[in-house]
Amino acid sequence: MPLFDILKGMMKQRPMLLIILLLLVALTLTYRSWVPPLLTVQDPLQKTDAIVVLGGDYSGKRLAYAVKLYKEGWADHLIFSGGVLQTWKSTEADIMREQALTLGVPNQAMYLEDRSTTTYENALFTLNVIKAHRWNSCIIVTDWDHSRRAQWIFSHLYRKAGIRVISAPLLSESRFPPDTWWQSHLGTKKVLTNLIGIPYYWLRYGLLGWT
Repeated sequence: MPLFDILKGMMKQRPMLLIILLLLVALTLTYRSWVPPLLTVQDPLQKTDAIVVLGGDYSGKRLAYAVKLYKEGWADHLIFSGGVLQTWKSTEADIMREQALTLGVPNQAMYLEDRSTTTYENALFTLNVIKAHRWNSCIIVTDWDHSRRAQWIFSHLYRKAGIRVISAPLLSESRFPPDTWWQSHLGTKKVLTNLIGIPYYWLRYGLLGWT
């Protein structure tokens, strides 16, 4: 979700919280070393039923990392999660599938969730795929700065179904690594969007990010 839309939504619901959050953002930009531990959740890798790859990455790095984990044997299936974007004719899930085929992943190992446009929908709709196959565990692949929000949304929804969630984010492999994210406008915007996204999701869905 774009940063402007998140701020606009928060201004309507909790203007005082938005002011406090903007002060926090200012402190974050001053003390950049706080950011990676704040936004990153990295669990020890364990064998699972599926690897869920979240959309929103135009570099292909999430896909490449997920395929690497798949080939290392951490899961036997890949789920690509992402719907249609405004400027694309195909869904993100379809595009990831085509790229995975070129990397040697067999078609029968891949499953598509092609309706989601938010992190919450990523979790909600992929849950249907996992339930349909009676799987009970998965690895979530996203970028480090998105991993805390993704992990607690997935855990909140999946815990009720008895499904174990492992967070395996991109770190140095990310387009904007934890130690240099502030060195580009796009990296700064992306990290701030994910920072603001935590209280935004709390307001919208009643979810708390640190559990």
